[in-house]
Amino acid sequence: MLTGKGSQTFSKDETTMSILDSISDLSPSSIAIRRSIRIFARGFFRVINNVVATMIAQREYQANLAILRSLT
Repeated sequence: MLTGKGSQTFSKDETTMSILDSISDLSPSSIAIRRSIRIFARGFFRVINNVVATMIAQREYQANLAILRSLT
């Protein structure tokens, strides 16, 4: 238990309830906005991931060509 100035005490149950109360106050529009931001972020990171994978594949291809050229 944490005690502050005065006689207020905070227990784990009170903090959990206040967190649950604040979650239930979300309006449907804010949930829709969060969902659209999440979808946009997933797409953005997927594009970044594909760009990095393409760069790695290109480097691998160039390394394989260099090795094959050195063998002939």
